[in-house]
Amino acid sequence: MTSGSINGFLLFTSLSFVATLWPLRGVDAAPVCTGACATSAPFFTGTPTVGDFYDCDVTGTLAGSLTGVGVYTTTSDIPKAAVQLGLVQVAATATIRMCWAGSRTKFYAGTQNGAGSGYSATAGDGVFLTNATTACPTMTPTANPIAFPVGPGTPTWVYGYGYYQSSNEIFSMLMHGGITAQGKGVPLAYVHDIGTKTRFYGGIHRGVTGYAWAGTDTAVIVSTSSTAPSVFAAKFFITVTFPYTAPGGWAYGTGVYRWDSDLTLALFHSAAYRLGDTYSVWVHEFAAYNLPFYCSKLNDVTTGFDGSSNNAVIFSYDPTPPVLAAGITEAVISVDTITGPAITGVGVYTSGSNVAKAAFHNGVVKMHQQVRVYIHHIASHPFFYSSSFRGVTSSAQSSATAAFIVSRFATVPSVADKVTLRYSLNGNGITGTGY
Repeated sequence: MTSGSINGFLLFTSLSFVATLWPLRGVDAAPVCTGACATSAPFFTGTPTVGDFYDCDVTGTLAGSLTGVGVYTTTSDIPKAAVQLGLVQVAATATIRMCWAGSRTKFYAGTQNGAGSGYSATAGDGVFLTNATTACPTMTPTANPIAFPVGPGTPTWVYGYGYYQSSNEIFSMLMHGGITAQGKGVPLAYVHDIGTKTRFYGGIHRGVTGYAWAGTDTAVIVSTSSTAPSVFAAKFFITVTFPYTAPGGWAYGTGVYRWDSDLTLALFHSAAYRLGDTYSVWVHEFAAYNLPFYCSKLNDVTTGFDGSSNNAVIFSYDPTPPVLAAGITEAVISVDTITGPAITGVGVYTSGSNVAKAAFHNGVVKMHQQVRVYIHHIASHPFFYSSSFRGVTSSAQSSATAAFIVSRFATVPSVADKVTLRYSLNGNGITGTGY
């Protein structure tokens, strides 16, 4: 063998030996990820770029520490992360792919398959995990990709609706947001960092409870797109799938709802939606709403009354915020039953009366008819009659209190209109009992 041949042989042998110990970045090699290789740090050295990847064999375990979901810190234990994502079972071996994600603004928390991970708001480099046959996804510092073949287990809870506190359990967010369900995997989803919010809305959705909370915290939106979602100052977009029975929870208001109401319940109450169907609507936010939140029973849902000023929400298919007229609450009423909270008055009702029952009692709406009504607020009215009409009996009250008139017209009724209305109704056979 010539000296040139010997040198060439030695060079080839040396390169082969180095490649065995340290696979080239982006090459579909499969070093065993155990011992010192239990984290991703030894693989990505020098100056890796987003999308670089290594494939490695892991043996699933619940031991070790994790920070992040989908994208993990470089010090996280990869075999445990693979178990969390359902890429491998405990004590089994599988080949997974580690994709360099670059600098991340946050690492999210989650628990699945018995493997829990912590949350961190400290920026740092991260790696995305997926199976070895999947290409590395699009990644930006504020879009955290997640992929898992097996659906999450029992959800916990979240703070928010439409957007969530960033420190919440990520799999519960994905379920509440309708991205996945128990037993259903996700090929690829994204958690988008949208900055800070001062109010988080609540509601039970897809079996996960979302709590309302007023306070400043960082927020995220979950979606199936890598494109950053649009974020608005006083409105947000939600997609709601109603259960096959009337939603649970509680709400205050009719047409306009107190901000901390269960949004699923309030939306179902607000119009004649169908159980089991999915709807997408805008939620418009109003600060310091100074009219009462009226109670009513609509669509088998009863809402409560609150006469104090508070923040409010209104649902709409239109992204343009509705214009609120002074002293008027607008609502859509569809009366299917005349049960629910009682009413006091004739024509003019105490503010705590059931709006739907008052509208039916006053002839504004018929049974099984859907109409748009205007609830005219009266700061104080001196007395209230009682009557029995259309199968509904109202009570009388001699003391002054806040009141309302429910009408199909936005024009504010005058005092004379109220008197005429009472006499007209008595002319139709109402038996008044005085006050």
